[in-house]
Amino acid sequence: MRKLRKTLLSTALAAALSTCMIFGCTGLEVHAETPVAEGIASETDAQGFTYVHDPMENPKAAADILPDENAIYGYVPSPDGSLAIYASYDFSDPDVVEAMREERVAYHEEMNQLFDIIISMKAEGSGVEEIARAVSKRRNEIRLEAYKDDPEGLAKVKERNLQKYGDENGPTADSLYEKYGSWETVAEKSFSPNAGADAVLGLYDLYYDQDTDYIHELVISPASIAKATVKASASQPYTGSAVTPAVTVTIGDKLLVDGTDYTVTYKNNINVGTATIRVKGKGDYTGTLTKTFKIKPKRTSLKKVTAGTKSLTVTWTQQKLTMKNTHITGYQLQYSTDASFAKGNKLVTVPKYSSSSRTIKNLSKGKTYYVRIRTYKTIGGVNIYSTWSAAKNVKVK
Repeated sequence: MRKLRKTLLSTALAAALSTCMIFGCTGLEVHAETPVAEGIASETDAQGFTYVHDPMENPKAAADILPDENAIYGYVPSPDGSLAIYASYDFSDPDVVEAMREERVAYHEEMNQLFDIIISMKAEGSGVEEIARAVSKRRNEIRLEAYKDDPEGLAKVKERNLQKYGDENGPTADSLYEKYGSWETVAEKSFSPNAGADAVLGLYDLYYDQDTDYIHELVISPASIAKATVKASASQPYTGSAVTPAVTVTIGDKLLVDGTDYTVTYKNNINVGTATIRVKGKGDYTGTLTKTFKIKPKRTSLKKVTAGTKSLTVTWTQQKLTMKNTHITGYQLQYSTDASFAKGNKLVTVPKYSSSSRTIKNLSKGKTYYVRIRTYKTIGGVNIYSTWSAAKNVKVK
């Protein structure tokens, strides 16, 4: 408990008065130093105190409090409401009320962490369910943390939570979802204030008017998909039709769902060259991401390699092309005396796509040569190659 508590407040009473035990929470900006103005309390002084906004006009507050002209702030907990456990305490005693009020202000400040959690998780691309689970869990933690110096009080609260919610830490996110039916509501309810608690402690004017629209928009506003990781094959072979490689989208460890969290479209994805994948956020996500991949020429295969005198002749399967379908510019042969093509490789370029054979001369007599072939397409002065064919070998005469 905090230093402003008076010595007349016993340890048992201090434990009972810890407001996080039963008071709700808020999430808007908290003024730790309450403005000194008519109807807004800045200290526990009952002289002439009135609220600007009448708590009794708020059904939720009215259900938990009763007017009392002797109370410091004009109200006491109702024995029939959610604050009933405090109905027997003296709310005309400045020391008792000051201690409770101090705890209540500190609690409001701590609950502002929920806004930080939402803003941070939104920036990371988290969805509404993840955010709802995180803020409801943190709300429970803050309540229990109020008892860090009061093991006996903590035990009682955990026992009460166990009886009421089936979990010693408080209501679980799943139980709240079952109650409210949506993750948006679960998240928003984490900010629900206990107006009666604020009324008996001189804080009602500060927290009565929650900006519920702001909370709602903050919770449900789509997260940016900009930080997502998009994975797709770096290259695909030319087929003559639209090429649409499978796409995987993740944010952190979360795998997003195509059609639910995003949609995918493709551009320039028919002809050889650079194609574009466009991922657009949907549902809980907004924004777009792009990723490129190469469409490579369709590869060909070797028909045969024939040995000659210090030469060899290579024959391959000619690509069937038309003037409207010239997806290759030509061919490239590679030959070597190394079967793995790890060293001693030489290249021969055949610049006509209509070619189907080539003789390679000036080779070493009696040596075995390995040969393979690939196609290529020249775009903007840059060659884009297919994958290599399987190799064939022959011993030169």
